[in-house]
Amino acid sequence: MLSEGERTRKPGFSFVEVVVTLLIIAIMVGFITPVVTKRIRYAQAEAAAKTFDALRVGIKNFKQHTTEYPSRIQQLLGRPDNLVISTVRACGGSMSATVRAAWQGPYINRDKPNPNLGFATGE
Repeated sequence: MLSEGERTRKPGFSFVEVVVTLLIIAIMVGFITPVVTKRIRYAQAEAAAKTFDALRVGIKNFKQHTTEYPSRIQQLLGRPDNLVISTVRACGGSMSATVRAAWQGPYINRDKPNPNLGFATGE
């Protein structure tokens, strides 16, 4: 014959078992979430640093070749006389023919700068 405790026991999990399980999961998520978000922020910072480095090198090379700084990012992507944009300098006037002739780019890849960082490439 079954005892009283065995007769009333229903299959499944008790409320306490469910609460303890959820508590353990919540604690694990609490420890894991900061680690994951820290790694994501680090990866974003690395991507931004690489993008800025590519821009820095591109601008430096443009300046070495043409003796002027680019007035637009598009000048790093394509030869100034082939660009749809105007070649007006920031201080006024057109880009000289010697600067156009000295251009040896493209100075940055078309997929850089990273559009997720908010830079427009003119495409």
